[in-house]
Amino acid sequence: MIGIGLHIGNRVMGGGGGAPAFVGLLDTYPNAAAAYSVRLLKSDYTGSAIRVRRSSDNTEQDIGFTALGNLDESSLTSFCSGTNGFVTTWYDQSGNAINATQTTALAQPQIVSAGAIINVNSKPCIQFVSALLNRLETTLISSSTEVSIISVSRHTPTTAYSPIIGVGLNNGYALTTQQNKYNLFYRAIADQRTTNDALSTQALIFAYTKSATNQQIFANDVSYQNFTPATMNAPTTSSRIGTYDLIQDAYNGTQQELIVYANSQLSNRSGMQTNINTYYAIY
Repeated sequence: MIGIGLHIGNRVMGGGGGAPAFVGLLDTYPNAAAAYSVRLLKSDYTGSAIRVRRSSDNTEQDIGFTALGNLDESSLTSFCSGTNGFVTTWYDQSGNAINATQTTALAQPQIVSAGAIINVNSKPCIQFVSALLNRLETTLISSSTEVSIISVSRHTPTTAYSPIIGVGLNNGYALTTQQNKYNLFYRAIADQRTTNDALSTQALIFAYTKSATNQQIFANDVSYQNFTPATMNAPTTSSRIGTYDLIQDAYNGTQQELIVYANSQLSNRSGMQTNINTYYAIY
């Protein structure tokens, strides 16, 4: 019997004798508070990955995924042929519709340069420039005092703290970079950090906090626990990708994946890292 595939959006789900059904990271590890990526994370997500503005005429277009769950690079390069492309929306794949947006052209991070997709390790990435205060803005992702953050990024060292994601300066959380370190801040008065020898190359960061005795940060599967932080306050302000909520100390580097859970994912860390590293080939 000939296998029949079920088409869902621009993806093909396997039928009898066909290719296996797509299984994403969020299928295996569900209930994220927010999830942004240049790859498909959830089999029943039917939206796009990003919305892009091309600089030639400021037209915008949604860019989705291929049948294999990759960013639709063909559509992106066709849309941005010979020009630059900037991200106006990074869509939330969690199902909570906490999309990250930017309407100010100068503040929009870039994904296409002169018709060529910007990439890290042969995978598309979103480029943030701190001097331009590039940032994507969301509502508050979670008011929980417990949070897990998973990031695939590559920062260009700067002396200032440079948030990958931030909620406030004096409450909530921020995963930041500074020089060759990654920092996990809570209440802006204490932090966990990686050491100075790390990580201006592509990095998979897994960060978790709940209390002064339960906070961890992993960089490319190496654990760093060298500071004791204060207990996290409940966040009350908006979340931002690329800056704190006060729009300062902007991020300088690329991002490919950013997932936030309002709970502990420490028991799932190994499996999550394997899934992410298999796709991005980071370490």
